[in-house]
Amino acid sequence: MVKRAAIAACLVAGCGWSLPAPDVRRDATTDAPRDAATVDLVVVVDGRSDGATSEAAVLDAARDAAVDAAADVTMDRPAGDAVVEAGADVRATDAADVAASDADGSVLPVDAGADVPVDGDVATCTPGERRSCYDGPAASRGMGDCRDGVESCTAGGTWSGACAGSLVPDCAGRVCGSDDCGGACGPPCPTGQVCDDTGQCTTPACGRVEDFTVTCTNGATCPTNALCTFDNFCGCAPGFAARTCDGTDCGTLCTAPDWYCARAGFCGGGAVTCAGGFLCPRHAACDEARRTCICNAGFVAVNCAGARCTACPGTDYRCVPAS
Repeated sequence: MVKRAAIAACLVAGCGWSLPAPDVRRDATTDAPRDAATVDLVVVVDGRSDGATSEAAVLDAARDAAVDAAADVTMDRPAGDAVVEAGADVRATDAADVAASDADGSVLPVDAGADVPVDGDVATCTPGERRSCYDGPAASRGMGDCRDGVESCTAGGTWSGACAGSLVPDCAGRVCGSDDCGGACGPPCPTGQVCDDTGQCTTPACGRVEDFTVTCTNGATCPTNALCTFDNFCGCAPGFAARTCDGTDCGTLCTAPDWYCARAGFCGGGAVTCAGGFLCPRHAACDEARRTCICNAGFVAVNCAGARCTACPGTDYRCVPAS
């Protein structure tokens, strides 16, 4: 400090010598000239500047400032809070904490990238809600006897998966013929065979003179399972239909010997063979004890004219969807 005061005095009073020529250089980032010999380090501490601050003082001031900042942070933090480093991975893994959370309903912190379990039974409907459904092939929906059913929503808020009342193609026990919904239960029968009313391929008693076993009063003959009319014409008995040898209906235009009376009970709607050896219409259950037929759930009995019946005669009725 003494040396510096002396130099200042000389400058004021004049000492007979002059300062050396300044070494003027350009800073890389500014166009303003700087005198390397006259630029002092300036450090601002607590709002004051001291152009004569030494390097040691600068380091001391910086260290003090850092300590003060750390002290401020520590003092401002509420007591009891955990200190977490920046970027630390925070997980709620303590079993006691989890139990406490479950008990009081609070929510524990979860990693942003953590896998959160989700209940597999995600609610998809309102309990008691109902909707249309169909279990059969899409192409058969609404065709023939096929009908939509109803699916209900469970108490848990999910669809039951059960389609109650749905009527789908029926080929149970059948290898040929109609499936009741616009399709077939199998490929056509081999040449020489026909599909009978129970859905089986059979060889008809047709095409030969000996297949005409019924003789009328005028000597004319009719095929097996036929009746002679009063005017000595042939007509098939109830429950049978006139068909050509290839199974085509021929009505009253049949020509001997290329026709026969094929079994076609239950209004031609097909039949099922019961264990007791008798027949019931399709979509019916067999009551062997009473040798009667009961239409399945979702079906009702109608006569061949389409009228409902409960004591239906012979085979002149069938079971149709109750819609």
